[in-house]
This record gives sequence, C-alpha cells and structure tokens, in this order.
Amino acid sequence: MHVDITLSGIQLTALCDTGSQATIINEKTYLRIGSPPLYPSQITFSGIGRNTVQSIGFFQDSITIQNLTLPAKIHVLSDDTLPFDVLIGIDFLQQTEFTFDKDGIRFCSNNDDYFLFHVANVIDDCPFDLSHVSDSNIRNELSSLINSYKPNKTKDTKLKMNIVLQDQIPVCQRARRLSFPEKQKVNEQITDWLNQGIIRESCSDYCSPLVLCKKKDGNLRLCIDYRKLNTKTIKDRYPLPLIEEVLDQLHTGKFFSTIDLKNGFFHVEMEEGSKKFTSFVTHDGQYEFNKVPFGLCNSPSIFQRFINHVFRDLLKEGIVIIYMDDIIIPSIDELDGLKRLSRVLQTASEYGLELNLKKCNFLKSKIQFLGYIIENGKISPSMDKTVAVQNFPEPKSVKQVQSFLGLTGYFRKFIQNYALVAKPLSDLLRDNTEFHFGPKQKSAFQKL
Repeated sequence: MHVDITLSGIQLTALCDTGSQATIINEKTYLRIGSPPLYPSQITFSGIGRNTVQSIGFFQDSITIQNLTLPAKIHVLSDDTLPFDVLIGIDFLQQTEFTFDKDGIRFCSNNDDYFLFHVANVIDDCPFDLSHVSDSNIRNELSSLINSYKPNKTKDTKLKMNIVLQDQIPVCQRARRLSFPEKQKVNEQITDWLNQGIIRESCSDYCSPLVLCKKKDGNLRLCIDYRKLNTKTIKDRYPLPLIEEVLDQLHTGKFFSTIDLKNGFFHVEMEEGSKKFTSFVTHDGQYEFNKVPFGLCNSPSIFQRFINHVFRDLLKEGIVIIYMDDIIIPSIDELDGLKRLSRVLQTASEYGLELNLKKCNFLKSKIQFLGYIIENGKISPSMDKTVAVQNFPEPKSVKQVQSFLGLTGYFRKFIQNYALVAKPLSDLLRDNTEFHFGPKQKSAFQKL
C-alpha cells in the first residue's frame, strides 16, 4: 500500500510493507534528499528481486505522514535492487498503532486521536516519479509529453556496419554446454530475437559461441563471445567523446534529463555481406545478426556514428550531450528543460528510437551520469565508487594493486597531487620489482 510521506523536507511516495523488518530507500532518492551521512552496516537483505542484497549503509531521520512524525532508521540500497523510492517497514510502523483498510492506513497516536492517511494516487501509465517538478503546469505537460512518446520512424541514417577482416580464414567455435534452465532462457531469447527480426537462421562458415552473463538483478543476459573474431577485425577508429569534455559541458546546467535507449546497438543495421561474420551457435541451431550485436569490437564506434548523426543538429546547438547510449539534456530551468526535451524526443521518434522510460530521468536537479553526480554545476564521484574504494581490502599482490589504482584513478581529478600520493603503490608495478607492501605503501593506500 502506497502513502505520501515527507523525509528531509522532501515529499515522496512510499510503500508500506509489514513483511519488511527494515525501512529502506533507494540510492537515487537518497541523493535527492541531500545524501545525509551514512553509518556503516553489515546487514544483508533477502527477498528483494534477487537472493541477497548488501546495505550500502544507514542514516537516522524522521518520517512525517501528515501530522504524525516518527524517528526512523533508514537503510540505503542500490537503485536496481529497489524499484521504488522508499519502503516503510514494520520497524517504523510498530512505533504506533495502525490498521489497514480499503481507504488507506489508520494510525493511532498516544492521545488516541486517529488519523486516516489515504493511499497515494499512483498513475498506472506513468512509470516514473515527477513530484520533484515544482511547477504543476510544467509537470502536467511533461507527463503528457513522456506518455505520448512513440517511435514513428520517418528518417534513416543509412548507416550500416561493415566488418573487414585481416584474412579470410573462418573463425569457428563449438557451442558451450548449458544447463536445462539456461537452455530455456536461450530458447526464449532466440524466439524473441527472431520475431523482432534482430537475427535470422544461418549457415555461415563463421560461428562464435554463446555465453550467458548474470545481470545486476540476477537475471541472465545472452551474449556472444566474439573475442577470436575481434582479433581478426580491422578496427574502426571513429573517436569516442572524452568523458572529461562531456562533463565540462554540464557545469552551467541546473536541471537535467537523461534518456536511456532500449537495446541501443540494435538500432543499427548490419551490412548484408557482414552478417555471416556475426554467426553464433546455440545448443539447437545457428543464427546470425541483422542488427549490430553487443560484443563486436567496432560496435561502439558504429553506434557513436549513428547516434551523432541522429542528433547532429541538436548537438551543434548544445541541446543534447551524448556519450555512446548515455544521453543527457542540460537546461537552465524547468521550462527550458521541457522545451529541450520535447525537441530531443521528437528527433528520437523520427528515427524510430525505442526508449526505456523506467530508466530515464526528467528535469532533475541532481543526477548520476557516467558514474558521476551532477548538481548545481558541481561534479562529484558517485556513491558506489566511493564505497568500492572504502571497502577495498589491503592489496596482497601486484594484480590487486593494479585493481586498486585503476579504481582510485577514477578520482584523480578530485585528489590534489594524486600521482605523488599514489607513487609508493605505482612503483610496485615496475618490472623486476619485488612486491613488498611496507609502511610507505600502507600509508599511500590509507590516504587514497
């Protein structure tokens, strides 16, 4: 059952669940309420979309439901784990008497005054929260704009992916063994791809093996291992944008919208003569791609060409900023953001782009983009990166030092004299250097 609540002065919609032993919030909403300081937590949750989920940490605050304000201990979980803003558990509810009925939730305070809190109105056809948009007229226009979006392809880039190999010796690998549940997953995906025209049956001399990779939510993703084919492929040198330059363009923005494309690479066609190279084998057949698959070494380059062509006019005007399939629309205010978003969605529709609306963000003052938090012209590292550094164990090998430096290198622009601080660790990576994690190395590790 959903209720309207206030947390840290921000109005939110929460789900009340008496089966949950704890009150939890997703990371996106945690950032939205101002990122209060977190206390470390070793608590692991179960039953939330996957087997077990580690708490990022917890903070203490008060939750207000109309006139009733009660203290709460709130755990933070990653966004992909918790598909809603806040979950109010029995730990919060048991602080007062309450009952559920068809009209909402009835709470009883200590002086026996009863309060009825009606179930929040949840728009079924709007899979996102727009309550943060302050202007109600803009909020209504935004909701209408998003809900009316449909791909209506009237334009084409004419771009197709051509694979050029160094030789004509076929790459052919056997199918890998799969369990029965894995075979079922493969059959479902193959059927779906065939129905959408993404793949077709093949009799190519080339064939790469299929692999199943586990996603963050625990589900399986079907991928193709094109590593051997990639070693023979002549590389497309189309430049990808520099992340630093992309971020520099966001400093003047006050509000941001981000667009998430559904199956981004599949928007680009394969050249007919190159389809045979994409062939792959499963436990019961051989197929090849009509659309550009993930895993080919040149897939990112051709997709960057494609998306740059689609939004070329808006890129020139500074309306939109793009890094691969990460699309962001900065604006100086909500009205400006609405106008810019309207132009972007119109262009996306004309080129038949399919969007994953549940993963899009609209007119937010704080967002996560390319692993950074963007707010009021300031850029800071995202929480998952900082938590990963904080939880990194003391290195016991050169490989672990490499991993740690790779992770902390992400923060180079935020750490004064980073190279000097990290030098005792980077010295361990030199050839013919004995691994010794002494006081200097430990000091550098702790500083970073």
